[in-house]
Amino acid sequence: PLAVLPQDASVEESDVYGIVAERFFTTLKPEYIYNAVKIDADINEYAFSGNGIEVLQLGWREGKQNDDNDTQAQNISCVKENETYQVQSINAEEKFTEPKKHYTYASLLQLMENPRESDAGKLVGLGTPATRGSILKNIFERQYVTLKGKSILITDKGKFLIENIKKSDDLKKLISIPETTRWEEQMETDTKQFLETIKQFVRDVIKNTTVQVYQKEKPVIGKCPLCLGNIYEGEKNFYCGGYKEGCKFVIWKNIAGSEVSASEAAAMLTGKATRIKKCKKKDGTPFETHFVLIDGEVKFKFDKK
Repeated sequence: PLAVLPQDASVEESDVYGIVAERFFTTLKPEYIYNAVKIDADINEYAFSGNGIEVLQLGWREGKQNDDNDTQAQNISCVKENETYQVQSINAEEKFTEPKKHYTYASLLQLMENPRESDAGKLVGLGTPATRGSILKNIFERQYVTLKGKSILITDKGKFLIENIKKSDDLKKLISIPETTRWEEQMETDTKQFLETIKQFVRDVIKNTTVQVYQKEKPVIGKCPLCLGNIYEGEKNFYCGGYKEGCKFVIWKNIAGSEVSASEAAAMLTGKATRIKKCKKKDGTPFETHFVLIDGEVKFKFDKK
């Protein structure tokens, strides 16, 4: 960065040089030091909390507080404990929670390599780099999971298996991350002890587990508004159990290009509207609406403007 810039450098090259030089000299400036601060406040007997920072030394950030590309937490150095302050404004924001992301091949392989389980401490990996791919291939071939885009989703068959394994205290070890990783570690360090552990596990399962044929029970989504029968989830829709008696009620999972979840179908069956759905007309024109049930049919409900 200390070299002389060529005389024939373009404006763009000069700009890049300036950025590089500035970054270089930033590393030589004093440290940026701050305390992380949590605020608990009482406003008209309602509890509010927030986070911010107390800046002790600006250091290299001096002159950069308003840089949009260098964001930082709000500086609340002026706020003192047990003091009273005037509330300037209060506003409410409508937000929606995001469901936990589904596993992908990459994230699931990462979990197998570095398993995590609350309060279980550090765990060894599941399988080896050479076998993890074949383990995933196996559960796909047995149709316990399926692939939707990049997401790995559990199938009804997989749910049925897990639900019934949970009914046995002994069999639950098969789906316990700490227990199965302990077997993996034992297999690496003491093969004889590992073999005895597995033999004893099988003996306990045979002795204590009652063999029975479990009948899969479909969860009830809600009650049919036409015949009061039970509503069940199908592959492409939510249908009435009274269809054999002639009930035609149905909620399709895909309406105008927007997906309807089981929880949204259940809400509609109780008279509620869904959250705003992003839909498309037949000609591809986008529009936003709520879905609601009226007289047993799904209708669009638009917000008033």
